[in-house]
Amino acid sequence: MQGKKTYQEKLFTEFLLSERVPEHNFYRQLKSVLDLSYLYKLTEPFYGVTGQKSIDPVVKPITVPLPRMHALVLNQEKLESLIT
Repeated sequence: MQGKKTYQEKLFTEFLLSERVPEHNFYRQLKSVLDLSYLYKLTEPFYGVTGQKSIDPVVKPITVPLPRMHALVLNQEKLESLIT
């Protein structure tokens, strides 16, 4: 069964994670330009209709390469700061 992650803000003693993440954050910026919603329809035939829901097909491609990409961006920023 294909899962779909529904983001719901959680309140922990007046702490909202979305308020703590800066607007210029790499992942926040990526979310605003990257639309992977087409993956739901593309992967639907590979999921059963019974059983437990699986990981959201949009989450999986992001969790694998993004930490590496983020490290590259951070390294690039460090290099640029050393040069200037």
